Amino acid sequence: MINAFVGIVEMKTKSLENYLFQPFDCLLLVSTQINRLEEASKLILSFGYGAIYINKGLSAALLNTLPNERSRASHSWLKDTLGQYQEAPILCYGIDLLFHPSLQLDPFSMFRSTSRIQSLIVLWPGEYHANTLTYALPAHHHYRTWKLTETLLQQPKVIIQTIN
Repeated sequence: MINAFVGIVEMKTKSLENYLFQPFDCLLLVSTQINRLEEASKLILSFGYGAIYINKGLSAALLNTLPNERSRASHSWLKDTLGQYQEAPILCYGIDLLFHPSLQLDPFSMFRSTSRIQSLIVLWPGEYHANTLTYALPAHHHYRTWKLTETLLQQPKVIIQTIN
């Protein structure tokens, strides 16, 4: 039983490594299963990559920001935080706060544009199929969708991979 578990972990590690070690500006690892995203974060962190827990850092940054300035402040915070890292890629996880309607953000566009500054690996709770990226499940009150074209994924180079 333990050998089977070790084999599965090794298989997932090799599969994830295939995506991590190819050229990209932004790699979105997408899953509706939060435990899969947590497993991926542990594995990615074991490679020694830098990481940003978005919910914690952004909420602290917005604590004393006026509501009408939070959208702009969110963009600035992400850009400034990424600028502090010398090595790439940077793991971005715990991204739920970016989807709060009061912030009026487009998280996919934010990650896409900031990946021009620093290569990113983003753990994205949602789904990707038929060129449609979703955040959360349809029953979730912050559910969002993006219809993506090849052009949007080419410059910067965005790879979207579903993990199960």
